[in-house]
Amino acid sequence: MRRWFIGVFILLFFSLPSQVLAAEQSPTVSIQRIYGQDRYQTATAIADQLAKQFGINYSMGQKFQAVVLASGNNWPDAVSGTALANVNKAPILLLDKTTDAQGSQETFKYVHQHVSASGKVFILGGTGVVPIEFTQYLISMGFSPSNVQQIGGIDRAETSFMIAKTLNIHNFFLVSDQNFYDALSVAPHVSSNQDRTLLLVSSSGLTVKGEKEYLDGCSDVITVGDLSNSIASIYPRAYNPYAIGINGSEYETNARMVGSGFETAFIATGEDYPDALTGSVLAGSIGGYQGSPIIFVKHDSVAQESVHALEYIKTEPDGGSLRHVIVLGGTGAVSDNAVKQAIYLITGITVP
Repeated sequence: MRRWFIGVFILLFFSLPSQVLAAEQSPTVSIQRIYGQDRYQTATAIADQLAKQFGINYSMGQKFQAVVLASGNNWPDAVSGTALANVNKAPILLLDKTTDAQGSQETFKYVHQHVSASGKVFILGGTGVVPIEFTQYLISMGFSPSNVQQIGGIDRAETSFMIAKTLNIHNFFLVSDQNFYDALSVAPHVSSNQDRTLLLVSSSGLTVKGEKEYLDGCSDVITVGDLSNSIASIYPRAYNPYAIGINGSEYETNARMVGSGFETAFIATGEDYPDALTGSVLAGSIGGYQGSPIIFVKHDSVAQESVHALEYIKTEPDGGSLRHVIVLGGTGAVSDNAVKQAIYLITGITVP
């Protein structure tokens, strides 16, 4: 099993036949870009790729049996649903503020065409975020009221906890509820298997009733990122095994979470969340138990804070294995130059 975190070794190929060695000296990395005109269309384009990954053939009348819907105007509720989407083999799609907004209509059109009318619809966030009109609209589309479930608390922390309890999972990543970087850096791992989920936690502590007691009954509680700086006072049982994110920037935390040994990596803008968020389930579905990492970049370059950690990957025993990059979003979000720079840092390969 490949490791998610970083170790230090060097793999030598001198004993290989010359023909094989020559092939290893000239590797290539393919690049695929998934995008739409906006975050809503990018989400449905990602869902199309997820359908292929799950073996859902639209031309044969096959459809998703579930879908996860969340606000496209904020990230916490949707990111808390990554494990929920994984368990139900469902895409995460986005809704705008009203049912008749163009973004919402794009999503409804996709749901009508590609989600079974007898399937489950999970709406994340309370009615203050996703009004009851959305449930009514879905019912008017033919979904049974009993199959439309809205999961929402009084705030992002309670919603996250409610989703976790729905899944009945007892292994957690605890991450800050104040930035999307940390949550989306662990999301591919969360959505790659069914034994761990993430929980958004306030820096002021475990504010949700029953939250501490629930965590006390869990076998494994890990923290990464900003929350690690105050976890000793929030929940001392949680541990950060590699000190990832302690006194570091968001981009550095993300780069250090990348690990090694992956053949596929996703690249998304770190300047906004929607593309990485809706792409997290797809990233988790590729690459086995640990999924494939999502690497954050700035629009036209790799963030300086990420450079050292990404360069370090190629010194790993399995560090030169990257062969396929999937870019989430168009060139307006992530330029070709940023993608090529990230590939070169990780592999030493120059992409034309």
